[in-house]
Amino acid sequence: EGIAVDAGGIYVVDSGNHRVLYYAGTSTTATRVYGQGGSFTTGTGNKRGVSSTSLQLPQGGAADANGVYVADRNNHRVLYFAGTATTATRVYGQGGSFTQNTCKYGNVDPTANTLCSPRSIAIDAGGIYIADEVNNRALFFPGTATTPTKVYGQLGNFTSKSSNASGTTAATLSYASGVAIYGSNLYITDYSNNRCLMY
Repeated sequence: EGIAVDAGGIYVVDSGNHRVLYYAGTSTTATRVYGQGGSFTTGTGNKRGVSSTSLQLPQGGAADANGVYVADRNNHRVLYFAGTATTATRVYGQGGSFTQNTCKYGNVDPTANTLCSPRSIAIDAGGIYIADEVNNRALFFPGTATTPTKVYGQLGNFTSKSSNASGTTAATLSYASGVAIYGSNLYITDYSNNRCLMY
């Protein structure tokens, strides 16, 4: 479902096997696995329960010189793995808990610290952007903070999740499914509105 690249190799998001594989250099044999407790021969969702080493239908990833971020879609969170570690050291979307996986939707309003089916991640020098698909928004987290400071798609409101909150405008999103950075521009795939927006 996704690929991320760093200076040493590539990360492949193997969604149906609930894992991410790392391939060093030009090798086509993985040398590292995320989400299966170090096993290359299992493909169980949340193997041994929801934890800092489990994944369930991951969708996207992004890497930099310090580590890799994984959009753990069905656990409604993003995990950060530092360096070559396969145990996450940071979690976005579950209030700092590695053992919770609640999606805030339906009659429950989201907050700045919740995610519902995150799908894509982008990194720039200032922090990370997460496409929070079912909450119809994208969030920006500065530096290593796990609380966002900026929201796209909900008119600046962290507790709104409306699709096209004020009608389809330049400030609304409906199922934000992708984020990307190019230069100083942020691009968000606005799936249900059949468009891509540039900020």
